[in-house]
Amino acid sequence: MQAIASHHLIDAHLAILARRLPADAVDELADGLTETWQHQLAAGLPPADAARTALRRKSETSGREQQSGQTRLGQG
Repeated sequence: MQAIASHHLIDAHLAILARRLPADAVDELADGLTETWQHQLAAGLPPADAARTALRRKSETSGREQQSGQTRLGQG
């Protein structure tokens, strides 16, 4: 996993994922989380709130993607 400056909440989440997912998948997730975290910082959120928002948004996006995939699988 590539070291990218972020918040310890994001780093802890990625460390957990790194035990279960391939390194390239974790790197991609890290990029997205860090980008969202930095965007939230630029919008004025404190670092911890920005990290929580990034993690929540990634979780919401992942949930929608899983539901969409299940729907497509069910149509076949």
